[in-house]
Amino acid sequence: MEDGVLLDKPAAGDLLLVPVTGAYCFTMANNYSGSLRLPAVFVSDGVPRLVVRRENYDDLLSRDVLAPRVRVDG
Repeated sequence: MEDGVLLDKPAAGDLLLVPVTGAYCFTMANNYSGSLRLPAVFVSDGVPRLVVRRENYDDLLSRDVLAPRVRVDG
């Protein structure tokens, strides 16, 4: 890895490898502000293995409990 290398025309869908994320990435990730968590992939001898899939909005909302509707007379 090189420090300060610019990406040539980055675009949506491009993959970016982050070999070491430290203590404040996956293990400390949360859904603050509705952010979806990224997948985790282990690579050994050039072979990738998905170990945690990318979250989607159904995952984000799956634990929410909706309050009963409150009738307001007025």
